[in-house]
Amino acid sequence: MKIMAPPLWLALHLPYLPLEALALSSSPSAVVEHGRIVMADAVAQRNGVQCGIGVAAARALAPDITLIARAPEREATALQTLACWAGRFTPHVSLTPDTLLLEIGRCLRLFGGLRQLIGTVDEAAQALDFTLALAAAPTPLAAQWLAQQGQPVFCTALSRLPRHLERLPVTVLPGKAAQALQRFGMTTLGDARSLPPGPLARRIGAESLRRLAQAFGEAPDPRADFVFPERFALSLPLPMFPAIPSRCLS
Repeated sequence: MKIMAPPLWLALHLPYLPLEALALSSSPSAVVEHGRIVMADAVAQRNGVQCGIGVAAARALAPDITLIARAPEREATALQTLACWAGRFTPHVSLTPDTLLLEIGRCLRLFGGLRQLIGTVDEAAQALDFTLALAAAPTPLAAQWLAQQGQPVFCTALSRLPRHLERLPVTVLPGKAAQALQRFGMTTLGDARSLPPGPLARRIGAESLRRLAQAFGEAPDPRADFVFPERFALSLPLPMFPAIPSRCLS
């Protein structure tokens, strides 16, 4: 009887997607949406330009700043391009607005194990003009949250997943749920999970409670596979981005 490999998800988060999808060549520069800065490059940030400030304030802080309207269609195109690139590692790729989720549990033997696969992804990613933050976990939402929080965790066992997730801030949950928990002095998912399910659901709502259960592997979280095009070519030469720091397997 063939034994199926347990699921394992590798998240490739793009923390600077709104900025990098525009491929801006001038600096300082920033991306604007609804009259507010949504992302600024490093030079603009050193001048005090931060997410959330208005256009006038940004120009006062950095008079020579280049301000570009956010382009969701270019972000979506970038994600689809990266999904095609990620198909070299697994046929099972799922997209979120800022993260690629790769189901790699069935592919580990092909690459010689998780450590070797991570090294292969790191090496291949050097040709991309996008910053990536990586994390792996037995559930897709856990991998996504860990990568989005800049936690380079590679957890392969569901039994060890809580110790990684419980350290994450409650802000990984939807805004209203996070605010409700913060009003009660709770700052981490571990704090939230200390409450019985009933009182917790009353504070954060059934949907956020379900997301918690999905992240911890206590509820199913089916993900639709990205549909690969019949043909794909990446023809533009792309510069290298900074090396990803070393990580620990757990």
